Amino acid sequence: MPNRSPRRAVAIGDVVDWLNSQWLTADDAELPPCWPDHPDLCQWLPAVAAARYEVGYGVTPVAVRDWIALWYPEVVGRSTRLTRCRLGGHRRNS
Repeated sequence: MPNRSPRRAVAIGDVVDWLNSQWLTADDAELPPCWPDHPDLCQWLPAVAAARYEVGYGVTPVAVRDWIALWYPEVVGRSTRLTRCRLGGHRRNS
């Protein structure tokens, strides 16, 4: 079951908004509003948030390289697997 802590949800929601507005700009790559209903995303997004913090506030060449080489492709892959949710056919275990 996802962690439904309001504070955590707001913080992760901010990361989702950032990803959707800055990195996932193609129509087929966006984290849908139902992300809290996907336990795998709820567990994975805090790690993305930590990577975002490291890249945004403690810029090092390694952090930027890791974001582009490791985190970004995974973000795109996970978001494209949720296409059905974005089209109104929510799948709980996607």
